[in-house]
Amino acid sequence: MHKSLPNTTRQAGKRYCQNDKVRITQRQEHTDHVSNVQGKVLCSFGFVHHPRLRAVLLGDQTVITDYACDCYEYNDNSDFCSHCAALARRAFGEGEPAEDRPSRRLRLRS
Repeated sequence: MHKSLPNTTRQAGKRYCQNDKVRITQRQEHTDHVSNVQGKVLCSFGFVHHPRLRAVLLGDQTVITDYACDCYEYNDNSDFCSHCAALARRAFGEGEPAEDRPSRRLRLRS
């Protein structure tokens, strides 16, 4: 995951995966090494959120080029939320921190 993600976001995404709360509902793989992934994350009090990711495979790294979610974390300021973190972990694996980038691009190392 991205270094600038708060540890609480990263850990919440990990917990969602460990507790089997993440489902990939749609995954499209394109010939140009682009993946579009949509999912559902079951949260507290029965809420279900729907994160979406677009990622590109560049060598041994997966770069998330766009993301969105219907939760308050994302809607308040377009931050990479814990639901997007959980979907990224489920879709692309654990990931290692990569260098900070001020854009919406996030790098995941396999």
